[in-house]
Parts: sequence; structure tokens; C-alpha cells
Amino acid sequence: MNDPLMLTLCADARISPVDYLNDHIWQISFSGNEPEALTLFTTFGLRVRAMRLFPRFLRKDTVISAPADFFQPPRVTRLFPNDIEVRFSPFSGLDVTAEYRVFNSQAIGGRFTFHNPSVLGEKFIFEWCGLLTPLKDGEGGMRTTQFGIHPVLEGRIEGLAPVCFITGGLRAGSGPYPSLTEQVSLSPGGMRQIVWALASLPETSQSYELARQICARSWEADLARIELTNRSECMEITTGNPEWDAVFKLSQRLAASLFFPASAHLPRPSFVLARQPDQGYSLRGDGSDYNSLWNGATALDGWYLSRLVLPGMAERVAGVVENFLATADSRGQVDWKPGLAGQRSRRMAQPLLAQLAWDAHQTLVDTEWLKKVYTGLLAFFKAWFSPDHDRDQDGFPEWEHPYQSGLEFSPLFDVTFSPSQGIEPTFIETPALAAMLFNEAGCLLKIAAALGEESDQEWLKARQKHLRDLVEGLWNEEEGIYTPRDAYTHTVSRGEVLLTFDSPGEYRLQHRLNPPARLRLQLETQTELTRRIHLCLKGRDTFGNPLEEEITPQQISWRHGGGRYTSPSVFSFISSIEVVNLHPGDQATIATIDFFDEDISMLLPLWAGIPSPEHAARLVNETLRSRYLQPYGLVAHPVRGTKIGSGQNPPVLLAWNVLIGEGLIRYGYLREAVELFESWMKAITQSLRKEHVFRAAYDAMSGQGKGEQNVLGGAAPLGFFIRLLGVRLLGDQRIILTHLNPFSFPVTVQYRRITLTFLSDSTRITLPNGQTWVYDGNSPQEIWLTPPHP
Repeated sequence: MNDPLMLTLCADARISPVDYLNDHIWQISFSGNEPEALTLFTTFGLRVRAMRLFPRFLRKDTVISAPADFFQPPRVTRLFPNDIEVRFSPFSGLDVTAEYRVFNSQAIGGRFTFHNPSVLGEKFIFEWCGLLTPLKDGEGGMRTTQFGIHPVLEGRIEGLAPVCFITGGLRAGSGPYPSLTEQVSLSPGGMRQIVWALASLPETSQSYELARQICARSWEADLARIELTNRSECMEITTGNPEWDAVFKLSQRLAASLFFPASAHLPRPSFVLARQPDQGYSLRGDGSDYNSLWNGATALDGWYLSRLVLPGMAERVAGVVENFLATADSRGQVDWKPGLAGQRSRRMAQPLLAQLAWDAHQTLVDTEWLKKVYTGLLAFFKAWFSPDHDRDQDGFPEWEHPYQSGLEFSPLFDVTFSPSQGIEPTFIETPALAAMLFNEAGCLLKIAAALGEESDQEWLKARQKHLRDLVEGLWNEEEGIYTPRDAYTHTVSRGEVLLTFDSPGEYRLQHRLNPPARLRLQLETQTELTRRIHLCLKGRDTFGNPLEEEITPQQISWRHGGGRYTSPSVFSFISSIEVVNLHPGDQATIATIDFFDEDISMLLPLWAGIPSPEHAARLVNETLRSRYLQPYGLVAHPVRGTKIGSGQNPPVLLAWNVLIGEGLIRYGYLREAVELFESWMKAITQSLRKEHVFRAAYDAMSGQGKGEQNVLGGAAPLGFFIRLLGVRLLGDQRIILTHLNPFSFPVTVQYRRITLTFLSDSTRITLPNGQTWVYDGNSPQEIWLTPPHP
């Protein structure tokens, strides 16, 4: 199938129980299976090699199971996070509707509806097959067994006893695979239904009982609830391009599927970053062994999630804010990546929480909730300016760790790629962090004004002005971009290589550094083992006093066959470098920091609204176009050391692209923002067509997906699309429109019972009672759907 699809199935926390520590996630596959069949499979979170369920059809001594052999191939006709409907015809004279639904984290079920559309009778044998491939030798696969009067498919592995129950009196099959089978006779126009369920609990009897209960449920009543939930929380977007429409639907589906219920460690529902069949099982039983996709989410993740789920899931976004604030200590410090099982990073969250809170409030219009979170948000903002995070107390804080920046593969911070510098972030003040704090101050000012908190507003305004002045002081006219600076000397310089060596010894340099600078070591090794290397740097400090600094293996950051070190000391003069225990074949470089080794985060002041119109024009028309813009989006950093297309292309990261895209809209570069969005959609659509997955990143030149599958950060930001259409706010109470549809085609958006029609010359809003507003685009307009609160 070449349609954009994402065929993962999981329990939906909005509708049914979900278990963060034992969550069985399924996927449907149309090809590449053994045997070839329309296959539903999982690994129970890597507890088995594969658990597969698939149908076979036997007609006139012919076995049909491979979708490639079907008379009409499978097509997906309904798609929710926990529910999929697939229709196909295995042979002429039989139409099949296969429905699959996850009822909770340990149970899945389905329904087959057979219909004979012909004028002749049809007879065939239906087989429902199950294959369980364990990890360990000696563990059994699936087999057919009897439970009372009912034949079932049963398996057993350590800790799990899957049982598949089917209604309709099927019997044990005699084919090559464990199966339950039924001979079906359909008269012309006739119909037959078979319902099945598979439960996978620790005991066989428990699984059997649960599977039987699921088969007895009202299928249509459950479906009505699923449809109502999704209709109330998701937008239906019609563009005239079926692929775009599918991508928007799948993106909302992915975002909704990532939520888990509140836990003992987080008071409100939270989310993971992906749900795939190999995930969802904690071997330790407490979640402490989960990887980065399941051990928590950052504020940047929450911000990007909001661009997929607002306005329909504003309560969920508000809950994300509360979860972060629940981790605050007595000083207001909020954890960078809190997880549902109590995972904590002990680093500060990115300053994006006031933005999230304000965005949620714009939809909820709940002043009491805003008042509840304001104190914590203000304390978190102030904590950034404490000596722990603003070490020289100049009002310009520093990151603590590369991961904290949300762009750990920045050329400045990365320690895995040989051209990167691997600088310790505490030694650098970056325009990205200052821009986030500037924006956060602006959001806090809006919240304070809404709450009437006048006492905080003057301080916030002064802090925001200081941040603006700091960022503008980082503008480099020659390069047309904002640059980071040294956190202590506040200087900006280009990198200078002082020494390259491949053998131990004492190297006399007698080199003056102007301006004074800290030094960095870049060590490339032949293996991934750490080394016993020692170095001694001798010279003078900024006051001309003698300075000596030793570098030991414990101080070096080792990663993938390389080491990086940044000197805490600032040298005005380097006299000599002594090297001991350099391994044969290893190579090393001593250099100063290159503050012009840029990345996309240095464009972030555009998002925050800091640049003057002149600087914004330079950023957009020169820097962005010449150094970042590629056929499939903005690269994470300009290409270094090799031509684009060489296989070392920096990726397109959608969260950072959307941040910069919002900056383009802010400054009126609507055409450029539209072109950027269209480039992302090409990459996302291509991935969903070819692989049926979203990807963590996309190649800038080919659009090829990279990294983890079905990750939050790879989904299409439909909130950005709505903003492009001219909607600043879409809520139940009011709508704010700013401009007309810039696309060459009309767009219809259905949100709950409101219909918005975006034409080239007007935007129409139609309410359920038939009342219509028409916006002509002359100026921004706020439309109240219900009377505003006094």
C-alpha cells in the first residue's frame, strides 16, 4: 500500500486502562511477514521474538493469505489510536471487514465481517492462526486446546499466558499453523460475523476469562465512545489533498496514543515519546530500565506536543505543566525530564512552561487554574537566575548539559562527531537560552496581567528588557546571526588551532591569546576504549599571573572513540603543553573555542520576537536561506567539512523547524513559512507512504526518515498549519483571526461543532445553529462565540 499510514495499535488512556510498566503494543503489517499474510504482531515489549495473528482463506483447494494475492488489496477505512478497520476481498465474491481494537494494555480483540456481494452462493474455510516465537529455547509456542466446550489458541512464556478466544463455535484447525477454523457458507447478499479476543495475563485461566468478557462486549457501543472522544478532541482537516489530510489525522492519532494516566510520581496524565511493539515492558518492574523514549519528557517535548493537540486536549497540556511544577524543589528548580515512574534528571527544565501554561489557558479560559500554577512558574523563572544557573550573576544563565539544550548534536556541544567541539555548556552563554527566557518573561507578564498581579510586572519587564539587550549584544553583523559568548570573559572569537600532535612529549608554544580564551582538547582514538593520557597546560591567566592546568582521563568526556575537554581556566598566554601516555595511533588537537560554529538554535531570537526588523530581514533573507534552508526543511546546523549529500547531512528536526517557523510568521514572512511547511510535509508524507511510520528526523536533501520510528518529534505540527491559515486562537469561547489563507487551495477545518472554511478572499466560521461570521482579512479580529466573562 502506498497511502500514508501508521499502523500501530495501543491502549488509549482516554478510554481504557493503560499500564505504564506492562503495556502490549501491536502493529498491523501487510507485507514482509512469514508467512505472508495480513498480520497483527507484537513482541510484548521484547518478551518474545514475535506474537503473530493472521487470517487464511481456503477456497476450492486454494489457500489465500498473502495480501498481494487478494482480489482487492487491503485498505484502511477507520483509524484511531486503539482501533483500526481494514477492508479487502481475498477473492471475487467475498468482501471482508477486519476490525482490530485494543481494550487495555494486556488485551486486544477484533471482529471479522464476511459479506457476499455476488448473486451466487459462496463457501470457504476461514482460519484464524496464531504463532508465538519465544526468546528462550524450551518455551512453548501457540497451540490449540480446549477450555470447557470452547477451543482456544493458547501460549505460554515466562510471566505471560496468552489465550485467544473466538465466538461462533470454531474448531481446531488442521493446517500448518495453530488455528481455529470455520467453514462459512454465504447466500447471495449474505453476511456473517466472527468476534475474537486475545488476553495476555500471567495465568491461563485469567487470560481466558478476560478474552471471553471482551468478546461479550457491545462492539458498537465501544466504537461510539471511541468516535465521540476523538471527535471532541481532534480536528478534521480537509485540504483537497488526501495525503495531507491523512498526515494530519495520523499526527493527531500519534499524539493521542502517547498519553498515560497519572501516577504516584506525577499528579496528571503524562506522555511517552513513542509507542512501538518492542516497548512497554519494564523487566525490573519499576520503569527504571526504560530508555530515553519512555523515561520522561522535556519541556521542549511538551511544547511540540501542544502544537499537535491544542486546542482539543488543552486539559492534557495543562496537566503537563502541573507535572513539571510538581517536581519543583524549595528553590523553584523544576526537573528537566520527569518520568511516570519517578525518573528524574536533576537538571533544570527548559524555560518553556509559562508558554505552555498561557497556551492552555487561552483555550481553557480558567483563571483559577492559572492562579494555581502562576506562583510555581514565577519561582521556576527566577530559579534560572540563581548562582546555580547564572554562575557569574550577569543575568545571562547557562545550560548545564548538552541534552538540556534540546540540541545535543550542536557542533558546539556534540562529543560524538569528530568535527564537533564538545564544549562544556556551563562555559557558554547562548542566545537560545536567553531567547527562551525572554519569551518566558513575556508569557509571565501576560499571566500576571490576567491575574492582576501588579507587583511582579515591573520586575518581569526589567528582566525581559535586560535579556533583550543581552541577546542584541550577541548580534554579529559580519555573519548575520546571533553568536554565543564565553560565560565569564563575555568575548566571542573564532577558533584557533594551537597544536596538533600524535605522540607524547613537551610542546613549547609561546603563543599569546587575544582575546584571552579557554582551551579545548579534541582527542580521536583508534578504539572506543578510554585512554590514560595526561596533559599539563602552562601559561598565564588574564591578569598575567602564572597558570598551570592538568588534564586527567577522569576529566575528559569519552564517547565513541573520542574524547573532549574544555579548560575551566582562561589563558592570555600559553607557553607549553606537556603530553604523557598518548596511545600510538591516536591524534589530538588543542584549540580555542570557535563561537561561530553555529546551529539552528542561534536563530531562536526570531521566535522570541527579539530582533529589530532589520536584523530579522537579514536572518531570514540571507542567513536562513543560504545556510539552513534545504529541500526538506531547515538543517540542524550548516554543513561542516563535507558537501551536502555526502551522507553526513545534518538532519531536519521538526521541533526546531517549527520554532523558527513561528518566528517567520511573527515577523510577517508568511510566504517563507508556507514554503517551509510544505517542505516538511513532503518528507513526512514520503515516510508514511514508504515505511508507514513517522521518523525522529528527516534527511535535508532526500527527505528520507532517520532515527526512531513513530516518535512525537516526527509528526506533522498541524497547530502550525492552523496558524498559517490565519488562526491565532481556536477555542470553544473565542477565535482570533490574523490573516487570510495563504495557500493556493481552500481548506476546511471541523473542530467539535464549529466549521472554519479558509478561502483566498475570506474566512468563514459556521456555528452549529447555522450562524456565520465572515472575515475579510483587513485586520486581526477577535470573535467571541459565547459572551466574554465580565
